Amino acid sequence: MVSTTLKKAAAHILGPKMMIRRRLRYELAAGEPELHLLALFADAHRSFVDVGANEGVYAWHARGSFRHLYVVEANPSLAATLRHLFSRAEATVIEKAASDHAQPATFTIPVKAGEDVHSRGSLEAQTDPDYANRSITVRAERLDAMDLERVGLIKIDVEGHEMAAVEGASGILERDRPVLIVECEERHHAGGVAALLAHMSARDYDPYYLHRGQVRPGASYDVAALQNPDAQKAPGAHRSPDYVNNFVFVHRADEKNRAALLAGVRPPQSLAPS
Repeated sequence: MVSTTLKKAAAHILGPKMMIRRRLRYELAAGEPELHLLALFADAHRSFVDVGANEGVYAWHARGSFRHLYVVEANPSLAATLRHLFSRAEATVIEKAASDHAQPATFTIPVKAGEDVHSRGSLEAQTDPDYANRSITVRAERLDAMDLERVGLIKIDVEGHEMAAVEGASGILERDRPVLIVECEERHHAGGVAALLAHMSARDYDPYYLHRGQVRPGASYDVAALQNPDAQKAPGAHRSPDYVNNFVFVHRADEKNRAALLAGVRPPQSLAPS
């Protein structure tokens, strides 16, 4: 894992925009294949909402492809960096945690070797029990209450709090029927994947996932095989192509985006089977 200190030093030398460009190049080559789906769902008339934006890789890649970007990040230090990355014309940075309620909340940040592991921060207290942690108070709020205009795509990566974040967007789902890309892992909550898929099915959404360059229906997802703890990615490490923790949800009435998704996007050769 690259330390926070080294990242800060590099950002000071290169600047935040150069750093995010370098990070995006790496992620497109060797990171989450779902990044490649943003081009499929691009919509000049609708907004992209990046929930749990972290360093802003998804939002940065979405620039120019949507009417507006809403960048939702609870961690104050990350939110400050995001405000330097994006102009107000292209993005609204919302320094809040997406949940199913509105109130002050405890946000837990794991700490390893004295450095914050920003990618694992969560409203859930026990997402990384093997790490020390520190806690800060943040403002939790429903996405429904964040005044988000005409939403076409929502990406949610909130380290175990995804069910609450999705429930807090129920009004947006009914109003706009956006596509969702949601991270969900059994290591956070046993049975969480099945619960999320059932929750979305009840709202007329069909699930899909990407595995080794193929778009597959959610009904074929095997938790034991595709979230094997031995293949789990450690912070800062390379991802395994056989560990799948992101799900794509398309409303049953959304034939346009379903067709685009099923046409498929193959990730770079570096992610193909060896």
